[in-house]
Amino acid sequence: MSTQYKHTFIPLLGCLLLLLLSPAQATIYKWVDNEGTTQYTQAPPIGRASTIVPRPVPSDISSEEARTSLLKAQQKLKEWSQQRKEKKLQQKIDIVKQEQLIQQCRQARIDLANLGNAARQRFRTAEGEYVRLSEEQRRRLRQQLRDKIEKNCSDL
Repeated sequence: MSTQYKHTFIPLLGCLLLLLLSPAQATIYKWVDNEGTTQYTQAPPIGRASTIVPRPVPSDISSEEARTSLLKAQQKLKEWSQQRKEKKLQQKIDIVKQEQLIQQCRQARIDLANLGNAARQRFRTAEGEYVRLSEEQRRRLRQQLRDKIEKNCSDL
């Protein structure tokens, strides 16, 4: 950095720091309004009792301790962010599973209705083939479908 810029940059940086730190040094007043809500302001309320909120006492920690504390906080933030992403992903997976279950329930109800319509109707298997079922096969399949619907579809 050239000398010309240093002479301009350093005072500007100092002013910026003073501006940023000055609100932190402002007095904070605590008071209760007419509706019973606690208010915090930088100016005391007119005609009301208020208390000054004590400022936190700066700690006497070293820069290394502060750096370590900051790194721990950053790590915790990363962990929370990762957990949040994982939770969102799990929610999406749960939604997809729920939609698949709804579709399977619809299909099971359709299949059950089709099994009851005609005695010699062809039935489509899970593999996509069409077969004619005996009365005993139809009865077993109807019971399996009813059980599946009762187990998986009762709350849908």
